[in-house]
Amino acid sequence: MRIIAPAGDIERMKAAIKGGADEVYLGLKGFGARRSAINFTINELKDAIDYAHLRGVRVLLTLNTIMKDSELDSLYMNLSALYEHGLDAVIVQDLGVFRYLKENFKELEIHGSTQMTVANHVEANYLYNLGFKRVVLSRELSFEEIKTIRKKTKIELEIFVSGALCISYSGNCYISSFIGSRSGNRGMCAQVCRKKYTTTKKESGYLLSPKDQMLDKVEIDKLKAAGINAIKIEGRMKSPNYVYEMVGKYSDILENKNENHHPEKIFNRGYSKGYFYKNDSDKLMNSKYASNYGYSIGDVRGRILKLNTTVILGDGIAYLDKDMNILQGEYLNQIIIMGKKVKEAKRLDLISIYPPKGTKFIYKTFDKALNDSIESTLKTAKGRMSIGGKFFAHVGEPIRFDIYANGVTLTVVGDILEEAKKRPLDNETIFEKLGEMGNSTLKLSTLDIEYDGKAFVSLKTLKDIKRQAIEKFESEYLATTRRTLDTYEVIGFTPTIRENDYKTTVAVSVVNKEQFKVAKEFGIKKIYYRGPEVAKESNLDRIDTKSRLASNLYQLIQNENDTVSVDYNFNIANSRSIEEFSKMKNVGVIYLSPEFDLDYLSTLELSKCGMMVYGHLTGMYIENLNVEADSLINEKEDNFKLYTNKLGNTQVFLEKPMNVISRIEKLKDLGLAEVRLDFVLESDFEMRKVLESIKTGVGEYVPYNLHKGVF
Repeated sequence: MRIIAPAGDIERMKAAIKGGADEVYLGLKGFGARRSAINFTINELKDAIDYAHLRGVRVLLTLNTIMKDSELDSLYMNLSALYEHGLDAVIVQDLGVFRYLKENFKELEIHGSTQMTVANHVEANYLYNLGFKRVVLSRELSFEEIKTIRKKTKIELEIFVSGALCISYSGNCYISSFIGSRSGNRGMCAQVCRKKYTTTKKESGYLLSPKDQMLDKVEIDKLKAAGINAIKIEGRMKSPNYVYEMVGKYSDILENKNENHHPEKIFNRGYSKGYFYKNDSDKLMNSKYASNYGYSIGDVRGRILKLNTTVILGDGIAYLDKDMNILQGEYLNQIIIMGKKVKEAKRLDLISIYPPKGTKFIYKTFDKALNDSIESTLKTAKGRMSIGGKFFAHVGEPIRFDIYANGVTLTVVGDILEEAKKRPLDNETIFEKLGEMGNSTLKLSTLDIEYDGKAFVSLKTLKDIKRQAIEKFESEYLATTRRTLDTYEVIGFTPTIRENDYKTTVAVSVVNKEQFKVAKEFGIKKIYYRGPEVAKESNLDRIDTKSRLASNLYQLIQNENDTVSVDYNFNIANSRSIEEFSKMKNVGVIYLSPEFDLDYLSTLELSKCGMMVYGHLTGMYIENLNVEADSLINEKEDNFKLYTNKLGNTQVFLEKPMNVISRIEKLKDLGLAEVRLDFVLESDFEMRKVLESIKTGVGEYVPYNLHKGVF
């Protein structure tokens, strides 16, 4: 099982590798789902690839955003340089990007991002058959679901085991986009979920903010036994010290070492097991605070603090009131026990404090001893590649030392050996001396010794041949990871132009029979039942494969109709994606992403495309939200509607539905196959009023992103 670690910049990458990562994932400036991370330029990324490869670590590039045509065109030269330099794999969510990479970079390994929302074996198998090597499963799956998927698919499976959780399914969150033009699918999420909310029942707090995830040895052992290929750590925005500690924790677990890493002391907004245990989701949320508050260090008793842990001078602490609001923060510059100043106080000690009025809790937000220890380790640790070796020493033949790793073998041959006049070296000494790799990036893990016990081999000879082998490996190994492109021209792509010989259809989607009847009354001939946006392994029997509108990949793959429309939450935003979905069995109308503006969408070939013109478009799609209310209000007085679907999942909507019905005739002029109105929360009266406005063109213009687009 491989450990996949975040690398927001070169320092975080080095920390991950020194902690024991097998692979690192990182972003290219301007691309990827963490565009607000520092990320890498092309030259920085080349250096990062070399650094990682010399230490036996693979590099995965995140291209897991939805892209415009122009961005795909500009990607080629950047990616071709990285491809030739030895980039190991790319992570994507857009099937159009996948096809582009598959055609132009044939040897490049491609992984499916968690933003593809793959949550069952049918979807996993589909990606495998397309040519994906690995998929990162949705974080909302329980272990039993993960285990079932593993049994039913050949594709490599990667599972998130620690770090920040999104409350919404990744890839199905648009709330940041709709209210502020900052698209999570474009790497610019504004983290709306980490804000305070109040319900209509006056419940208040960080109601959409989950604790971070952290699985322990019990869970990791289960995943390993189930045959999971890789475990993934979130944290490209977190500190190098956090990355080192979290990677070290999982490295210790996999190597069955005593755990000696404490990432929760570096960053802590509360931890849970995520969705790993089916009935454990009530422990998922932390409504009290959404950022790093550290951990409690004792009980406040007036001006006395009874410690439950050690504190030292330089520790950072925060004073909190009863509602967990931070009253004051400081670094400890004095510790007083019984009137005496000390440098350190331990568990159960009573120390004098001078808290601000209203202090109820005291938390440690910065652990100086731990951070100092990590930084000292990071300065001296190397991060090494495990290699194997073969040593050959026979009288009358040249001495030889082979070292090998990842299918690459490099050989150093020395002088012909004579017979020893005194006692020759033993195998134990040979192994010890050849294993001393000094300041190199190598670690000799295994050594096959073919020694006749007679040849004279001096310690100096061993040292020289080892040095030569290390130098040869470090100078020549990287060349073996390089590739050469067959051509420097992008494989041509011209969207198929389809003659639209019929008028644009006005369609409606509904969620119940009453709404269906109203649509029929108004003469709407194409009426969809819109289903859940995610198909989990445990509820496949509840996904309607007879629906003519597919809102998840399973529903599309398994659909029983002659034609089926592809819903807007597939995040289709470029010509290659349109073409890729057009090739799928029975696909009819392809609904475009609701995140792009009309100016861009009108540049696409739209004769097979649909566009939303009205509806409460899903802002968030949440597996399980334990909030007993029908709406949430943020600190800016914005109202968000909550709707629970038949699977018990929660959809979060903006208060006002999108409405561009007044522009419907202009949209039809674009050559669209279909425009659609979605009805979810509307009463019969409200629905009739909206449908009447199709003829009158009267109604409030609420364009969401259609007018302004996203970053």
